[in-house]
Amino acid sequence: MLVPISVSDILKILDQIPIWKAVANLPRRVAELETKVAALEAIAGRAPPALTGRECAICGTPMRVTSETPDPTFGALGVKTHHMECAECGATTDRQFEPGKGYL
Repeated sequence: MLVPISVSDILKILDQIPIWKAVANLPRRVAELETKVAALEAIAGRAPPALTGRECAICGTPMRVTSETPDPTFGALGVKTHHMECAECGATTDRQFEPGKGYL
């Protein structure tokens, strides 16, 4: 003889199992995480490009190297000093440059 069991009886039994609560919340949790990932991807898409070390500190325009000399401190190790000028605003600066690694 079969004992009639309703869906609500089954759900009450399942609610007593700890893992069931976690499983029951998964659809809501996945939706929340998808929303957060979409927001982070949108922010990442707006992120400025990585800096190369050639950008002007005044206006952000790429600067051009006007001359290169061995670095006074680390020249023996191959480090160079790049004397740079911004074509946009005219600012000048010196930056340490290590061949193969870039600006320090």
